[in-house]
Amino acid sequence: MDGISLEEALVAIGYRGDHQIPRADQYLELHIEQGVALEEAKAPIALVTHCWGAKKVRLELSGVSAHTGPTPMDERRNALLAASHVVVAVEQLTKQYEAILYSSVGRMEIHPNSPNTIADHVELWIEFRSPDEAALASAEQDLVQVLRQIEKTTECSSNITSCETRNVVEFDKIAISEIESRFAQASIPHLHLTTVAGHDAIRMQEVCPSTLLFVPSKDGITHSVAEYTSDEDVCAGYAAMFEAISHLITLSPSGRNFGRPSQ
Repeated sequence: MDGISLEEALVAIGYRGDHQIPRADQYLELHIEQGVALEEAKAPIALVTHCWGAKKVRLELSGVSAHTGPTPMDERRNALLAASHVVVAVEQLTKQYEAILYSSVGRMEIHPNSPNTIADHVELWIEFRSPDEAALASAEQDLVQVLRQIEKTTECSSNITSCETRNVVEFDKIAISEIESRFAQASIPHLHLTTVAGHDAIRMQEVCPSTLLFVPSKDGITHSVAEYTSDEDVCAGYAAMFEAISHLITLSPSGRNFGRPSQ
C-alpha cells in the first residue's frame, strides 16, 4: 500500500526476522550482448568493462479537457499536443550530442483517452543514456529549457515528477584481469565491451565486486520476439563462465577477500 515500506509491512506481520544478511564475495553474470560487436567479430564471449549512465525522467503535462468537435482550435489546451512536441524535442536535442547520447520516450499515458475529447493530462517516461555523465546532466538541463518553450507554444503546464539518475558504473578491474588471464590459459578468445542496457551486475557492483559476460545475440535484436542466441553460443558462454568461476573461487579468501567489508 502507498506510504508503507516493505520493512514496515514485514514487521507488522512478524516476518521481519533478525538474521544477518549473507554477504556475497563475488557476482558473475552471463547475458546476451544486445548488440552486434561479438557477432561481427565472430568472438564467443566479451568481458564488460563498464555501463553507461542514465537519466530516467517522468513528466506530467496538463491542459484542459474539451470536446474535439465544437471547441475552436485556437482555444484548445491539448496536453497530447504538448506531449507530441516533447517526443520530437527529445529526439532533436539528442542529435546535438551525436553518438554519446541515446534517448527514448518509451511510455505514454493519456487522460481521458477518448477519441472525441481533448486530452487534459499526459504522462511521459523519458530516458537519456550516455557514457558521459556531463552529457546526461546537460541533456536534463536542455529538456527543462525545451519544456518552457513548449508551455508557451501549447499553453499547457509541465511538471517533472521524478528523475532517476544512474551513474556510469565501472566493473571490478581485478576480477576482469583475473578472468582474462584464465581465458588466455583456456584459449578462449574474447572482446572488451561496454553496455548501454542495465543489468543486475550494475546494482550488485554496489555490494561486491561484479563481472558481466556477454555472448552473441543475432543482429543485436533484444526485447523482441525475434531475439535469438544459438545453442552453440549459449554453451560456449556457459563454458567460459565455468572457467571464470573456477578461477575466482581459487582466489577467495586467500588470494583476495572478495567483497567482504572490514570488521
